[in-house]
Amino acid sequence: MHSLINKPHRILIIDDNQMIHEDYRKILESSNSPSRSNAEAVFFDDAVVEEHDESVPAIEVVLDSAFQGEEALSKVELALQEKRPYSMAFVDMRMPPGWDGLRTVQELWRVQPDLQVVICTAFSDHTWDDICKRLGHSDQLLILKKPFDNVEVAQLAIALTKKWALTHDARLRQRDLELMVEKRTAELQLAALRDGLTGLANRTKFNERLEHALARIERKDDVGASIVLIDLDCFKGVNDTLGHPGGDQLVKGVARRLEACVRATDCVARLGGDEFGILQTPVAGGEGASSLARRLFKVMEEPFSIDGNRVQVGMSCGISVAPQDGDNATDLMRNADLALYRAKADGRNCFRFFEEGMDRRIKERREIAGELKQAIEAGQLLLYYQPILDSASGKVTCMEALLRWNHPKRGVLAPGEFLAVAEETGLTGPIGKWVIEQACSDAIQFPDGISVAV
Repeated sequence: MHSLINKPHRILIIDDNQMIHEDYRKILESSNSPSRSNAEAVFFDDAVVEEHDESVPAIEVVLDSAFQGEEALSKVELALQEKRPYSMAFVDMRMPPGWDGLRTVQELWRVQPDLQVVICTAFSDHTWDDICKRLGHSDQLLILKKPFDNVEVAQLAIALTKKWALTHDARLRQRDLELMVEKRTAELQLAALRDGLTGLANRTKFNERLEHALARIERKDDVGASIVLIDLDCFKGVNDTLGHPGGDQLVKGVARRLEACVRATDCVARLGGDEFGILQTPVAGGEGASSLARRLFKVMEEPFSIDGNRVQVGMSCGISVAPQDGDNATDLMRNADLALYRAKADGRNCFRFFEEGMDRRIKERREIAGELKQAIEAGQLLLYYQPILDSASGKVTCMEALLRWNHPKRGVLAPGEFLAVAEETGLTGPIGKWVIEQACSDAIQFPDGISVAV
């Protein structure tokens, strides 16, 4: 901000009498004059300056003259164009044959509303009520009767130029503050829609883009859109091995590769810790999504370098396509999530499209997951033993433990029907512990020389 407090102030004298101009100059133009300094001291209640004290700076002024209102208007307009505006103007009330003082002030305020004005008159041409009706009530207008006192002129010049400068500085400060607030608001709005780690869109922005895409499809502006949900495989292992800073580096690296695979009209978002989403729009059918998924798996083949370590990470993808898989954001996201769940169940590191019936199969798997947690405590897990014979002697040398689940409704289930669910839900540890403890307990009862294999 450029303060104008200590800058030279421009004052415009508007009077049709040349001698009046000379009087103003005698009063206002002498630099560091005792009359100026003393007038300022009296006005601001400071100590009066000694006649030869040059330590107190006077307010510098630059005086310009205009002899008619029209000429004054031209000077004010030019000053504004040059960015050297006037602080105040002394305006004579009568200036034949042109505009009178009131008309002149009206025209000046039209182009420079903040101009401070002193109307100088020797006659009672207008009452104060008349002046207020013409010019309105304003704190920028004062009346000075002729013949005027030198100190009065000096004090008016000091007060009004400083007032104009302070007002100008206040507006600049307000503008700077508004710009600062506007900039910070924009930053906060951007932050509210961006992921802090990767700079990608966040879930809020992703949903906003999805709603916009669906609106365009409904209006027939676009033919369709697809959602690709991405989950990194075994990301927890990276965090456990390299720590969270290493995991963050991996997430950022994945984000950059995903961005490199999409078009300008698509949206890549980080939806969670190691979960990403891509909105393809416009796209017709599932071919575009299939092509994108293949590109994604291709770029993920190259290992990442994390603090000097080569890290290979896979991913699973679930895809839903609008409008066939849903015409609203909730259904499309749910169906893409079901497809992602299916991709994980099918061995990970693959992509699957949403299909009718997935919901039922996923629901069954989730029911199994819930029941499996209770199976250990309820004693529903069983070990069957298969003998292993020595080929030379034909004798039994080992018993292989085979895990089964005696489900109360589904009957006896083989491991292939529930172990994948156990891996997804983190139950392999408790189940493995139970199997080892139970096998060791059973092995105590085996004849001598027969071991157990788990």
